[in-house]
Amino acid sequence: MPSAWVLGPLIIKSSWIITIISIIAGGLFYRSYSRFSQDKKKRMEESLFSLLLTFIFTYFFGKIVFHFSLFLQDPPAILAYPSGKNEFYLAAVLTFAHALFLLRKKQMDGRELLFSGMMVFLPALLLKSFLDAMLLQNGMELPIIVKLFVLSVFVLLFAFQTVGKSHVIYLWLAWLLSEWLLSFIAPFLMLFGVMVATWFIFALMAAGLILEILTRRKVVIT
Repeated sequence: MPSAWVLGPLIIKSSWIITIISIIAGGLFYRSYSRFSQDKKKRMEESLFSLLLTFIFTYFFGKIVFHFSLFLQDPPAILAYPSGKNEFYLAAVLTFAHALFLLRKKQMDGRELLFSGMMVFLPALLLKSFLDAMLLQNGMELPIIVKLFVLSVFVLLFAFQTVGKSHVIYLWLAWLLSEWLLSFIAPFLMLFGVMVATWFIFALMAAGLILEILTRRKVVIT
């Protein structure tokens, strides 16, 4: 698979296409295995889609903030400039702020939103890692890739079927802790194809804990 396609000023990376496919698959996983009622499931889907748009828009156009002088000199050129970890961090912050706004406005349960988000994005992250390894040829043998993927799917199914929304914070922390531990043996710490710093993992842990505390105190929901 080619690493990217060029369409005028736009550079469409193969990793982006893989990410889109993975997120769609994550949404289908959520629809298939979510235990929420149809009404609540629909509300969660609408909220998650809104948060996803916030993240994507900020990630791809946040580079204007970090390269404002280039944007003033040649606005079309900013479209070809690659987004990186700074844009990823900015997108994460604004998405978290948007999530808090939605929880207060719609009086939703923060744990349910986190649980729903994990049901979409953890399978998506798993599938992206699998497709990256298989299609972008990272050097790992295909039988090993398939076995790890199948094993991970069973682990995810077990986790989401046994962990209730009231304990979702433990699932969140366990996943982030596993990412942190992997950083000691992996050359780079990656999330959806973006290389992030170790402190970002702890920032995500803190965000989950803040959401849990606010939910328990019924500050976010009433």
